[in-house]
Amino acid sequence: MIKVCTFSRYFEDMASALEKENIDFTSKECLLRCDLCRTVPFVMVDHEFIIGETLDDLIVNIKEKLI
Repeated sequence: MIKVCTFSRYFEDMASALEKENIDFTSKECLLRCDLCRTVPFVMVDHEFIIGETLDDLIVNIKEKLI
């Protein structure tokens, strides 16, 4: 399951993009990676962090990971 940190500065945009792509996710209050929350869009899948330079990159990386 994909987890998205609600404290991320990209949270609203990530949630909208994931919903638009029909990708299931849950929101968590903290994923304990504040360094990422403030710098890049990221999610956690299982126990691995997936990062993108942009939101579009993140969606591509998520899709690659889930295939």
